[in-house]
Amino acid sequence: MKILIADDHGIVRSGVRLLLDRQPDMEVIAEAEDGVDALEKAVEHKPDVAVLDVSMPRMTGLQATHEIKQQSPDTQVLILSMHDDERYLFEALRAGAAGYVLKRAADKDLVDAVRAASRGEPFLTSTAQQALIRDFIGEVRTAIERSTSPAETCRAIEPGFEELLTTPGWLPGRFEEDAPHSGMGGGIGQWLLFRAADRSLCLFSLVVPPGSMTPVHDHLAWGLVGLYRGNQDEEFYQPGNGRLRLIRQRPLEPGDHYALLPPRDDVHRVRTTSDVTSVSIHLLANDTGCVLRHTFDQETGEARPFRSGYVNAECDGAAPIGRAP
Repeated sequence: MKILIADDHGIVRSGVRLLLDRQPDMEVIAEAEDGVDALEKAVEHKPDVAVLDVSMPRMTGLQATHEIKQQSPDTQVLILSMHDDERYLFEALRAGAAGYVLKRAADKDLVDAVRAASRGEPFLTSTAQQALIRDFIGEVRTAIERSTSPAETCRAIEPGFEELLTTPGWLPGRFEEDAPHSGMGGGIGQWLLFRAADRSLCLFSLVVPPGSMTPVHDHLAWGLVGLYRGNQDEEFYQPGNGRLRLIRQRPLEPGDHYALLPPRDDVHRVRTTSDVTSVSIHLLANDTGCVLRHTFDQETGEARPFRSGYVNAECDGAAPIGRAP
């Protein structure tokens, strides 16, 4: 595996070279001291992987990443950075980087990141993933404090939520896996990413395997819901008068999202139509997996108690109630 290293500090380049050259399947074939130099050498040598510092003279690592992917598309780019700020991470992934490694963790993460990048797989360290989620939740809390209504909050945080849906690699792989042991049945499950201490806010992924379908259910909270991976059909219902009325249905692709403002759009069902598990991201103003919600009988509209639970977190001793068909 041929590797290019670019950093404006010679001591950093030497340390990275020493680390990578120790690996039997890796060879550092070139070094660069700024972004322009990195681009020129990437085009000349066509390395399998380029490891770029995020901040370099003449051309930043982010700018160089974009240009390298344009001019040497088979070269995978890893960003090596001292910043654990979500802005740098999002910008790196949007520019075409295959991964993002923090310098303080390079000794334990960089080798794995280079191997993952060479296979065309995204790589984010757990530290970077946690920082991204932490910063996003910080923005959400700021928006809640400054807004006068749920609708205003949703509008304020929508740009950041869209970035989550359209940026590859930020969601830990285990939170995209089927959940055969979940109380929801059918391999459907909710993976908790964040829960506020007072249970007033949560962020989770919902996984629905191919061909599986959730029950018709409510959320009982405002927030944002969007599709991250796969394809779904979604149906919205209106319960009442002893029946369940289908209001509308639509196909969903990655990036599609909407503001959930009950009672509007609160009762729905999704079915995965892709040949891969669909993964949707939910930011909701309650502890969705643990509050007592409802499923609805499609024939009669009868509401039944429902607690979905989380695959990876407890509900203070409360067991899941109800199962997906």
